[in-house]
Amino acid sequence: MKHAILAIALALLATGCKKEEQEGPSSTPCTYTVSPWSTWSNGYRTREVLASPIGCTGTAPSTIEEHGCVALNRGWLRVVNMSANPYQVTVSGPTGVLPFTLAGGYARDSIYVGVGTYALHALQLSGYVLFPSEFNGARTVARCNKVAWSFP
Repeated sequence: MKHAILAIALALLATGCKKEEQEGPSSTPCTYTVSPWSTWSNGYRTREVLASPIGCTGTAPSTIEEHGCVALNRGWLRVVNMSANPYQVTVSGPTGVLPFTLAGGYARDSIYVGVGTYALHALQLSGYVLFPSEFNGARTVARCNKVAWSFP
């Protein structure tokens, strides 16, 4: 009889231990602290994300962001007219860019184009005595980079 009571006591003790072991980890939702994004570098920017409390559960915000220029394999052209006179600017290359007029002393920023080499031509529209001035150049655009061309 002593053995039967001892066996029941051991069984109850073992069952109690198993019940405690079955409890899972904490299901406390995380609170996230997010730092500001870094500046863009080669088409990417990053930030730090910290979760609290320790052992919490949840899906953290992204720590890296990819600019569209990476997937689209594109970059930017910047054209600067350093003259006081207006010019007609033509850009020829892998991406079609419509010709545009650029007033004296102005720039056209952020011409979003595909990677490759571009021929640039500027023709003076007014302010000349006998013949208009013309300028030619070439620039190679790399992925997620900005390239400038200025004239005269």
